[in-house]
Formats: sequence, C-alpha cells, structure tokens
Amino acid sequence: MVGLSIKKFTVVTQVILYFIFVSHIQGQHTYIPYKKGDSVTITLLALEGVPGLTTAFGHTQFRVINHTWHRDDVIDFAGRANWEVISYMKEFFFGNLYYDIYSFPTTDVYKKNRTVDELFLKLTSKQKEQLMTILSGAFFMEEGGQYKYDYIYRNCSTLVRDVLEDVYGDLEYPKLDQDNKTFREIYRDGLKYNPWIKFFSDMILGPFSDRVATPREQMFIPVILYKYIRGAKVNGALIAEKHRILTRGKAPKPLGILEYPAVWVWFLFFLELVLAFIWIRQSNWRKWVTVYDRIWFFFAATMSVLIIALWTVSNYDYAARDNWNLLWLNPLYILLFFMPLNRSWRISKVVSGLIVLSLLVLLLGWSIIPQSFNINFLPLLLLYLVKVGKYLLPKPSASAV
Repeated sequence: MVGLSIKKFTVVTQVILYFIFVSHIQGQHTYIPYKKGDSVTITLLALEGVPGLTTAFGHTQFRVINHTWHRDDVIDFAGRANWEVISYMKEFFFGNLYYDIYSFPTTDVYKKNRTVDELFLKLTSKQKEQLMTILSGAFFMEEGGQYKYDYIYRNCSTLVRDVLEDVYGDLEYPKLDQDNKTFREIYRDGLKYNPWIKFFSDMILGPFSDRVATPREQMFIPVILYKYIRGAKVNGALIAEKHRILTRGKAPKPLGILEYPAVWVWFLFFLELVLAFIWIRQSNWRKWVTVYDRIWFFFAATMSVLIIALWTVSNYDYAARDNWNLLWLNPLYILLFFMPLNRSWRISKVVSGLIVLSLLVLLLGWSIIPQSFNINFLPLLLLYLVKVGKYLLPKPSASAV
C-alpha cells in the first residue's frame, strides 16, 4: 500500500506524512483463537477507495466469525506498532519496511464511514481448517507475525491473494475490462480523487509503470483484487457464494476546479512569462525574480536527487529506474541553484544551455520516448524553458544579477 524553497518542501512533506499516519489503524500483534472443529464463517471485506494517500486504492481484510467462541474478528495485514516518522520513512525508502498481521473486533469496521463489501467464501471443511490455520497465526510464525512490505509484490492485497491461492489451489480468474492496463493507468484510475498525488507520483515512476500488468499483478490494488476474487472459479464453480454491503459510507465530494494541478501549472507558466518580461525590461526587479527562480531550481534539484536515490539505493529501484523525467527534473539544477546567475559567466551559460537542450529533447521526443508523461508536466517544461533560457540571452547594458 505511496510519498514534494526548503520550508515549502518541508510543508508538502509534512502534509503527505500526515495522510500516511492518520489513515492507518494502529497495529496490535494479536491472533484470534481457533481450535479444530470450531464452527466458523469466513468472509472477505473490501473497503472502498477514498481520498487520501494510503486509502485511495481501498483495503482488503478477512473476517472470521467463530460461532463456537462467540467472537467476530477482522484479520488485517497492514498493522505497525512503531509509527515514528523518521524510522518509518527510512524503512520505506530503503525497502526494509515490515508490517504486522493483527486482529481487531469487526465492530471497529463500522466506525470507518467507508463503504465495505463483504464476500462470503465457499469452503469445504478441509479448506476451512487450512484457512483458519493460516489466519489464526501459524502461517506467519516464521517471521514473528510480520512480513516484509513491497508496495507491488507483497502488501495487504497480495497476501490475501496468496492465502486464497494456497487454500483453493489453481484459481481461474475472470476477464475484466482492465486486463490490458499498465501499472500507471491502474494508479491513475485509483487516484482520480487525489490528482496531486497522481501528479507527484508520475514524477517518481519510470518506464516500469508503463508495462502492462497481468491480472494477477493487478491484484496489488485491493479494489481490483476484490473484483477478481468475486469472479474467481475452481473447476468452473465460483469460490464466493454471495456478497453484500456491510456498511455504506458517504460518496466522495466532487473535486473543485482549483483542486486540479492543470489550473495551477498553467497559471504558473503564464506568471513565468510575465516575470521573464519584467526581468528583461526592469533591471531593478531582476534580483527578486532570480530569488524566485532559485526556488524552482531547488525543487527540480530535490526531485532529481529523490529519483536517483530511489533508482540506485532503494529496494524499490524498479519503480524509478530509467526515469526519463530526469530530462526536465535535471540533476544540473543542483549546480544552477548554487552558482551566480550572471550571463557574463561562461560556466553558468554552459549549465543553462545543457538544461535547455535536455528540455527540448523531452519536448520533441514527448510521444516517442518509451515512458508515459503526465500531460500537466507540459506547462512546467515550458516554464523551465523560459526560466532557464532567459539566462542565455545576450547581456543587457545594465549589470545582471
């Protein structure tokens, strides 16, 4: 289940972290009681996707009603005892993040104000016993009730898939209208109420995300897993006997026009044209325009470092590998941020020229480069082209900043 001037970047980061930590349930390392022969009903709970960084794609849980013990519990694969921010981010970044398998009363599900679908599974006595052995904790004892998290290959959704495949054997999955979608298209569908998260994630994700995901790979998204499991069969028979709405939440509010990145990035581009004109014509304003430029250089430099770090030192290297966004989020901005922006200084002209060249390469190769780009990047490319390009203009009669 992804995560953006120094103060400005810090504020954005804090907002993202807020969504990470308030949207999870505090994990408790607990197991549900079970003995062979207990009368149990096992269902699958599918929580709808709602706006938020970690809630956008929904969530999947097992529900176990043990009639013998008069208990009704939910088993969740997304718990964590230590939510300390620095520790969490470090573990996530380097791919050493562990989640707990834990349980809590089903009554807590009704407090979420989210629509929850419940799918009743058809299980033989042997399958029910096998599944309960897993869900009561024995299956996870080797890792102390924890598992190493990977946002695509091992998360709360893929674990449910793997458990069901262990119990039922070879599952036959239905054909859905999204069978030929890429990972990036799946992200975008799930983030329709989170356009800014989609905007920033498209900066981080490289060509890997443009690969078509197989049906089984698509199941790392909980809401997609639920669609496949509802239609899954064994020997031609559905594994689910019925489903119902357990709770119904409020529908998400429609997004206002100012909540879409397109409005702001085009506004910033036209603002850049105005500032470039002022920079050329009004020498007394150049200092302040240059300060504003350095904020943008800092943003691009920070994003480039983040992409390169994810590519080279993180276990999530496949996500950022070969990322062509580095053509516009160029590492050369690190140099440009620190050096004097004086058009008479040859080195700054060389660096500016190389950045302009990389921007032109991306603009000209937009449709042929083997990576899909967010259309809202276009005005930002034009913004940087104007912003950096003006430093290549001939030196004016007044001294440059």
